[in-house]
Amino acid sequence: MLLASIFAISPFAIDTYLPAITSIATDLAVDAEWVSMTVSLYVFGLAFGQLSGGPLSDKHGRRNIMLVGLAVFAIGSMLLATANNIEQLWIYRVIQAFGGGITAVCVPAIIRDHVSGAQAAKLFSLIALIMMLAPAIAPSIGSLILTFVDWHGIFVFLTLFACILAFTIVKMLPNIQATNRTSQNKTTYWKIFKHPQALKFLIAQACGYSVLLIFLTNAPLIYMTNFSLSSSQFSMLFSLTIVFIIITNRINAWLLNRYTPQTLLKMFFVLQFIGGLVFLLSAWQFNHNLVMVFIAFTISVSAISGMGPNSQACFLHYFPEHAGRASAALGFSQYACGALVSATVSALYNQSFWPVSIAICLLATISLLVLNLKWQLTN
Repeated sequence: MLLASIFAISPFAIDTYLPAITSIATDLAVDAEWVSMTVSLYVFGLAFGQLSGGPLSDKHGRRNIMLVGLAVFAIGSMLLATANNIEQLWIYRVIQAFGGGITAVCVPAIIRDHVSGAQAAKLFSLIALIMMLAPAIAPSIGSLILTFVDWHGIFVFLTLFACILAFTIVKMLPNIQATNRTSQNKTTYWKIFKHPQALKFLIAQACGYSVLLIFLTNAPLIYMTNFSLSSSQFSMLFSLTIVFIIITNRINAWLLNRYTPQTLLKMFFVLQFIGGLVFLLSAWQFNHNLVMVFIAFTISVSAISGMGPNSQACFLHYFPEHAGRASAALGFSQYACGALVSATVSALYNQSFWPVSIAICLLATISLLVLNLKWQLTN
C-alpha cells in the first residue's frame, strides 16, 4: 500500500486539480486550453525526473532518492499555490513534476529487485489497483476543496500529502541499494534503448500511456465544454471510468494465471483499438451523444490497466541488475511520448472529437504492429 501511495502521487497531482481548470483559467485571465496544457507539462517534467532518479536510485538506494523527489515535489506544490499568472503556473508545474518523477521511478525498480515475469505483472497489477484510488477520488477531493477555498488550496493539499508520504517512508521503508557501482557502469541508457526485444515493449507502453494522457487533457474540455457539465458532474463521470479501469485490472490479474503477459498485452491493445473505433463513430455520427463519448473513453482508458502491468513486467525482465535505470528509461519514454502526443491533440482540439479518436486508433495500431514484429536479439 505504501508503494502504491508513492506511485499515486502523480495521478493525485494531475487529477486533483482537473475540476479547477476552468476556475484557474478565469482567475489567470487565459483560455482553459492553456491551463489544460499543464497536464502535458507535468508529464514532460515527470519524464526527466524519472530519467534522473533511476540511475541515482541504483547508486544511492531507493528510499533516499524517494525522499529527495518528495522534497522537490512539495516545493513545487507550494510554489504553485502562489502562482498568479500562466507562465508561473507552467514553470512551477514542471518543478513539481520533476520531483514526482524522481519519486515514482523507484517503485517499479523495487518490484523488479524482488520478482520478475508473471509474478511481477501480478504485483504491478496489485500496485495499480490500489493506486487507482487516487484518480478515482482525486477529482472529488478537488471539488470538495473548491467548496471551501479557491484553487490555491488544492496545491496546499498536495504539499501536505507529499510531507505525509515522506514521513511514512522514513518510518516504514528500508533503504534498498539495488546494484553495486561496478555492475552499474555496464549498462547505459543507450544499451537499454537499443535492446531489440525490450524495445517493442517500451514503444507499446509509450503508445498506451499516451492514450491515458489524451484522456486526461481532453476529457475536461470535452465534458465541461462540449456537454456543459459542471465540475461535480465531470468528477462523477471520471470516477465511473476509474471503476471500469479497476474491473479491467482485476480481470488482467486473473488472466495472468492462464496466459503470458505478452499475450495479454496484445489483447488489451485490441480492446483499446475498439475504443478508438467507437470514438471515430461518435465523431462521425454521434457528435452530441454523451453516452457514446463516455463508452469510447472508458473502453480506451480501461485497456491501459491491462497494458501497464504486462508491458512493465516484460520490459524489466531484460534488466534484472539495473532495474532503476531501466525503469527510468521506460518511464521517460512513456511520459515524454505522452506529453508530446497529448499536447499535440490538445492543440488540435476544435470542438469536435476527430483529433482524439484518430490519435487513439493510430497509437493502438502502432502498438499492435510493433508487438507482432519478430525482432531478434543482437549484440
